[in-house]
Amino acid sequence: MAKKRLGKRTRNVWILKRRHDDGTYYDGFWTWLSENWHIYDGVVRRARQARDVGDHDTRWSVDAICQVIRWDTMLGDRSQSTLKINDHCTSGLARIIMARESDLEGYFKTRTPPAKDQAVKLDGSSYGGDE
Repeated sequence: MAKKRLGKRTRNVWILKRRHDDGTYYDGFWTWLSENWHIYDGVVRRARQARDVGDHDTRWSVDAICQVIRWDTMLGDRSQSTLKINDHCTSGLARIIMARESDLEGYFKTRTPPAKDQAVKLDGSSYGGDE
């Protein structure tokens, strides 16, 4: 049986996971991202638009942008596939966008992920509560 080849975007997601996953991302985040890269692109595009018009020139919420995308999709072409923005993935989406897109670094409002006190870093050490 032939091996299924991964698309370029899917391969990139797994490279991102190796580089950025500190154990605090939602369990299904990386799989969700590999299947929904268009949402990443849409959030980046909308964040830059909002920043450039000056309404949200310093910081904004990724959840707000996702709601705008949901609204636009609902009003748009009904023949499009169902938009799947998992609310559990938005914080990870904000963090990975800020890590990859230098012009959006620090743009999204984020909080410390709730699992951080239990997470293990890639090098095997614990975050602990003393940081």
